[in-house]
Amino acid sequence: MSWTFCKNEDDTRKVTVLVATSGDTGGAVANGFYDVDGVDVIILYPSGKVSPVQEKQLTTLGRNIKALEVEGTFDDCQQMVKQAFTDKDINENYFLLLPIPSM
Repeated sequence: MSWTFCKNEDDTRKVTVLVATSGDTGGAVANGFYDVDGVDVIILYPSGKVSPVQEKQLTTLGRNIKALEVEGTFDDCQQMVKQAFTDKDINENYFLLLPIPSM
């Protein structure tokens, strides 16, 4: 499967999909982008707030999928994602995408 992103062809930054989840959407994003060339996925999820099955869905794929357990709530994870999209240094180095309806 090929993916097309609205990205300037001179832009050499790798596409990074950044998402906060309380469980289900993170697993869906992870599986949707698993092993897609040129795309990394970073999933933030609240510690102790997802089911064991959901945590396994987020943390066991590997390859281009990185799940980060955050001490806090889903709202804290969501705030971190929002901050990343407004951070100049992050945006100079990463081409961030936000899957909808994750926010």
